[in-house]
Amino acid sequence: MVCGIQQFRSRIYGGDDVLPGEWPWHGTLTYSNVPYCGGSLISNTWMLTAAHCFDGNDTTRDPTYWTAYLGFTKLDENPQPPVTKRGLLQIIIHEKYTSFINGFDIALVELSEPVLFTRAIQPVCLPYSGHRFRLRSQCWVTGLKTEENGADTSSSRFLQKVDLTLIGRQTCNCIYNSLGNPELSYPAHWGIICGNNMDGIRGPCWGDSGGPMVCYENGAWFLAGVISFTLGCHLPNSPVLLSEVTKYADWIQAQVNTEVSFAEQTVDVPEMVDDGQCEDLISTKNPGCGIPKITNTGPGFQSGKWPWQVSLLFQGTYTCGGSLVSESWILSAANCFIGEYATPNDWTVQIEDGSGSKERNVQNIIIHGAYFTVSVGNDIAMVQLTQPVVFSDYLQPICLPLQNHRFQYGTTCWATGRTTGGSQPGMLQEVEGVLIGPKKCNCLYSQTSSRYESISISPEMVCAASESEWSTCQMMPGNPLVCNEDGAWFLAGISSFGDICESGSPGIHTLVSEHEKWISDISYEPYFAKQTIAVPDSVDDEQCYQ
Repeated sequence: MVCGIQQFRSRIYGGDDVLPGEWPWHGTLTYSNVPYCGGSLISNTWMLTAAHCFDGNDTTRDPTYWTAYLGFTKLDENPQPPVTKRGLLQIIIHEKYTSFINGFDIALVELSEPVLFTRAIQPVCLPYSGHRFRLRSQCWVTGLKTEENGADTSSSRFLQKVDLTLIGRQTCNCIYNSLGNPELSYPAHWGIICGNNMDGIRGPCWGDSGGPMVCYENGAWFLAGVISFTLGCHLPNSPVLLSEVTKYADWIQAQVNTEVSFAEQTVDVPEMVDDGQCEDLISTKNPGCGIPKITNTGPGFQSGKWPWQVSLLFQGTYTCGGSLVSESWILSAANCFIGEYATPNDWTVQIEDGSGSKERNVQNIIIHGAYFTVSVGNDIAMVQLTQPVVFSDYLQPICLPLQNHRFQYGTTCWATGRTTGGSQPGMLQEVEGVLIGPKKCNCLYSQTSSRYESISISPEMVCAASESEWSTCQMMPGNPLVCNEDGAWFLAGISSFGDICESGSPGIHTLVSEHEKWISDISYEPYFAKQTIAVPDSVDDEQCYQ
């Protein structure tokens, strides 16, 4: 079987534009008419994809809910030739698959009827188990890209390509370990290869799982990997994890009783040692978070100035704030979601994308298991969106601090979000405040508040006091307290209680660094970043009288 042959090549090699027939093996799998995963055509009736595409419930493993599209560069609602549409006859998931974390993330899908090979539809070459791909070589991944307005309709989805550097799993683990996140240590194991892009600007995103990474050898393109896991969409030093096709060649042959597109290797590739060294592959650029794209802003809250800021509405009323920490997750305060406020369907998340406010529905709310009241602490919650956002100039994630991150007392930081009371209740505002230690915070708070005067500020909380003459107001719970370090903004705290808007009165926030493990146990997606500056020990002065 002829395989791996491009019918067209882009004139701008390495750009994002894809011509008809340039990647003729790429297919998209839609679930209930929504683009869900990518895949690779390996015969006229079979595609290879990722097993985790079919996680979920009984219907996600029912082939009648799925449709395959081939031969497209733009996936329209009403595709025209050469685009070909097929139902699925069966889904075969590797018998050892349990989750993508444990490997074996590979699956076969059989089309309801054969496709006709054309200039726009061709199979990719499959490597036999003895095939060797040259490490550090340039390979390519393809997948759908959503428009920046975040619309999730098929008419807005175009096929895109990006080049990645093929690296072995030891080198891949070395890069991940540089992030300093213990939850992401050594994610690449047997059956995994990786594709690395140093700048973190380009790479696979949500919906690209199962798609191909192909490498060019002597006139033909071979399928080296199947996209399994990507940490966010644009995070430096987080290579794409792929199921290594050579490790599953025998399994594929055992499952498929018809001819598929295996091809012999015709180039000599010496055995290469994956030495686990990665210093030359680690990006020193910004961490991919905490960097506003809109910089020509003046005083006052403006669109794009704090691009991670979101507002949470309960039954249509502004109730809490939050911080965008990944494409799908918001970090907020647990006290927002107690009792009658615990139902996700009652909440919407409002984001600002430069063209006005947009709202997203809430799929899940997870509050810290140790939360009881704000006075005890652990006032933190994660909110999952039903549909991921698309980062843009006006929408970016905030960097999360690791557990060993230290914020120095006396540092000037900013509290942002909607407020209650004051001359402009409900308006988005920004308040400059200085970080203070728990002893001084207790002293100040006992002078300025009667509601919580018996509270003891614990080391798991962080306080900020404003020295500005602001009208009395109060930040809504869940709003961010952010500090700039070496050009990147970090989420130091989550507004819990107190009143930073009033001069001399501290706002009490949940210290985010204390909850790194809790956040990571829920999702790998949030954008943690290492601290790049040295911070001396802070002195916590318990005296607060002038």
